[in-house]
Amino acid sequence: MISQERKDFIAGGKGMTLDTTVLQSIHTRMTIAKFRCSELLELDVTELSAKEAATRILEHLRGIGIEHR
Repeated sequence: MISQERKDFIAGGKGMTLDTTVLQSIHTRMTIAKFRCSELLELDVTELSAKEAATRILEHLRGIGIEHR
């Protein structure tokens, strides 16, 4: 379910596309840039809830010395 406001935003060329054909084309042509970084966090969210992902991100930030305020 998509709000009309979001549909209008996308139609205006802003926001994320929801067109699966376009997304598949991008996925097959592009690669994700990866940089060497000691603080890097790679998080596969395929089977995580938003809350679980947020918890893991906060744990990572605490582990590298950054506290949530």
